[in-house]
Amino acid sequence: MKILFSLVLFCGSFAFAAPNPSPSDYNVNVHVIESKTRFYLGAKDLGYLRQRIVGVIAGYKSELEAPVRGGVLALGDYKARLTERQGNGYDIFRSYTFLLPDGKTRDFDLTGILQ
Repeated sequence: MKILFSLVLFCGSFAFAAPNPSPSDYNVNVHVIESKTRFYLGAKDLGYLRQRIVGVIAGYKSELEAPVRGGVLALGDYKARLTERQGNGYDIFRSYTFLLPDGKTRDFDLTGILQ
């Protein structure tokens, strides 16, 4: 009985594991040309860090931000996918999920379009 319970528990754990990302889903090319960490002041004098990158996406120089993960993203080329698109005709709301070389992903929000 203990063996059967252990087997069910072991196999059931795979059902909740996140699937590995498929590289074919990441069809947006991003060329990162700037990467840094920025400190923002928050409410009640509490501050927080955000990672800010500038990259070229579809010919547009774009500014993106994400929570700090302990370092800055290396410059270079990345594959990404558009994960969120909303709009009203004059505002742009976009988020991108980057596929990193080790197979992990990181989400960035579009915060600016530069000239």
